[in-house]
Amino acid sequence: MTLKEKIALACFCIAYLVTTPLDYKPDVSAQTLLVETLMTMVDLATIGAGLTLITVSIMQKVSGVKMPWHRVARFYLTFGILVNIYYYSAEIMK
Repeated sequence: MTLKEKIALACFCIAYLVTTPLDYKPDVSAQTLLVETLMTMVDLATIGAGLTLITVSIMQKVSGVKMPWHRVARFYLTFGILVNIYYYSAEIMK
């Protein structure tokens, strides 16, 4: 894994955390906000993990070569960012 790939992976991790929606409700405590945000992250992470699993398994089947972990992580973070943005935009439209 080159330095460029490490930097790209770190940027993906930061973007994933930035796009994670906060479940803010005006009349709740900070502890409840943290719990609700973590629950949302777990819910959305399962969708990203499922999309990653399907995509990586298809790509490995087609190419016949096992993908390195950092590429799998990049796929997961990409799907996670897209799912977070979709979830956040759906929450705004309510």
